[in-house]
Amino acid sequence: MIDFSKDPLTALQAKNEAQKLAFSPIVFHAARTLRDLGILTVLDNAQSQGLSATEISRQTNVSEYGVKVLLEMALSAHIVTWEKPNYVIANLGYFLLHDKMTRINLDFTADVCYAAMMHLTESIQKGVPAGLKELGNWANIYEGLSILPGKAKKAGLNSTISTQIELSLFFCKPYLKINLSVSLILAATPGDGLYNALIMIVMSK
Repeated sequence: MIDFSKDPLTALQAKNEAQKLAFSPIVFHAARTLRDLGILTVLDNAQSQGLSATEISRQTNVSEYGVKVLLEMALSAHIVTWEKPNYVIANLGYFLLHDKMTRINLDFTADVCYAAMMHLTESIQKGVPAGLKELGNWANIYEGLSILPGKAKKAGLNSTISTQIELSLFFCKPYLKINLSVSLILAATPGDGLYNALIMIVMSK
């Protein structure tokens, strides 16, 4: 059982975690770019042998400079490892590439949530969905589910089926019970006939 009455971090650990938080938005975008530009894919194909930056550039048509910039960030985030002169995909990179729910959550965060979250302070202070204007001029997200703009459409949010599900989730074994209102959105992915699940979790009152 986790005791939330105690700080689990030493001062040094806390400082390190604070630095991770400070740079986490940059790492998020670097990870998604590595995936979307095919860099993780070519590294995955190379398996434990890995690839040099030059070879990655050749296979992905991304400039060698761009490849190196992204992979330097990936090294710090443990997405890849370095076995001179090659970069090798690490376990974290593998799951960023292959885990379906991770892919869905990355896209949902980037295409639906990211810009809106910049208005979080205003939302908390005023008690309104201030970030919603990044997606459209609606009173709530449900009004715009079928007409979401830009990349949100490409993520498969058109013609969505929205189902409200009330449930109790147990985190950290059965000791910490949190009631959540979960809106589970199932949307057909254009072209491949598969279904994506985008989960919006809001704390229940």
